[in-house]
Amino acid sequence: MKPSTDETASSDEETGLTPTEFRKIVEARSAQRASKKRYVKDLEAKIATLRASQKETEEEKKKLQQDLAKAYTENANLRFAPPSPKSES
Repeated sequence: MKPSTDETASSDEETGLTPTEFRKIVEARSAQRASKKRYVKDLEAKIATLRASQKETEEEKKKLQQDLAKAYTENANLRFAPPSPKSES
C-alpha cells in the first residue's frame, strides 16, 4: 500500500514522488484552500447583502400594510359618512 501524500512528507522514499511532483501537489492543495476561502468569503458577503435586502423589504412591507389599513379605514369612513348637504347656487 502506497503511503498517503501530505505536506509534511519531504523525502522521495516517503512519497514516491519527485520533488517537483511533490511541490506541484502541495501548491495545488494550497491553491484549492485559497480558492475555497475566497468562495466562502463571497458567500458570506452575499448572505450579508441578502439579509440587508430582506430587512429593507420587510420594513417596506410593514409600511405598505399600514398604508393599506389606513386606506381601508378611510374608505369605510367615506362609505358610511352621512351625505353632505348640497349647497344651492
